[in-house]
Amino acid sequence: MALIVYVGILAAHNILPEKTGFTYLAMSGLKMLAAIVFLVPLFQASMENPIPTVFSFFIPYFVYLFLEVFFVIKLLK
Repeated sequence: MALIVYVGILAAHNILPEKTGFTYLAMSGLKMLAAIVFLVPLFQASMENPIPTVFSFFIPYFVYLFLEVFFVIKLLK
């Protein structure tokens, strides 16, 4: 998903460089929505302790989010 977001941002930057930030915001919003949709069944399941599973999802999510922000800021400069 992070690769799709980054390639989409690069494509938007090549076509309309002034809209790169808006493209990043839109694609990040869609990625967050996909994460929520992915986690809804986990929250509805009757697990004793879903916290480790949620952390195992969100730790890589935030790592890739940091990398995306780093590359987009580098691209915008």
